[in-house]
Amino acid sequence: MRIIIAGGKGVGEAIAKELLREGHEVTVIDSAPEVCEHLLTEHPELSILCGDVTNPKLLEEAGIKNADAFIAVTERDDINVITAMLAKKYGVEKIILSIRHPVYREICEMLDLKTVVDFFESAAIRIRMLLEGEALLELEKCIGRDFDLKEKVVTKGDHGKKITEILAEDEYPIVVLRKKDAFIPEANLLLEEGDKVVYIKKRKKPTLLHF
Repeated sequence: MRIIIAGGKGVGEAIAKELLREGHEVTVIDSAPEVCEHLLTEHPELSILCGDVTNPKLLEEAGIKNADAFIAVTERDDINVITAMLAKKYGVEKIILSIRHPVYREICEMLDLKTVVDFFESAAIRIRMLLEGEALLELEKCIGRDFDLKEKVVTKGDHGKKITEILAEDEYPIVVLRKKDAFIPEANLLLEEGDKVVYIKKRKKPTLLHF
């Protein structure tokens, strides 16, 4: 299948890599030059376009007219909705978009965008189930060879901070565990002392020693 992915950071990269393994023809569009450069370096077999994913000309350059599927997983719900609508206008048969805010879910229903998923929420539910069963090893197998599953306990000094303030740029939050509750890591979620932040971190490639 010919598949276009809008958004190449985190979830987008993981999806692209999996689709490549399955033999699909994948094109990724992202507006951040550093993300595009990273994808080109790490996944040279990918087709990468850097620019505004809502630009019809860029979508046409990506092959939207002949695409079998379109996946919108940028970090902004509004961008995902706009790009999905454009893909629908171009006649793409399968359209999948990630939406996190309830308001945008209602908008998607009004626009007849039916395949709406929350990759972060799905991951959070899956992780919570595994943690309850103390099956972290199984979860690590699900994540794959390129990412490490890690956990960070919020200290007194980090109480009241946002999740982006305690994680590095290459660390991607999956779920926040607070006593018996699990929270999807929204950007405005304020952490409390004792919270457990479960996240993934891209595994560094081993350095080759030359003798």
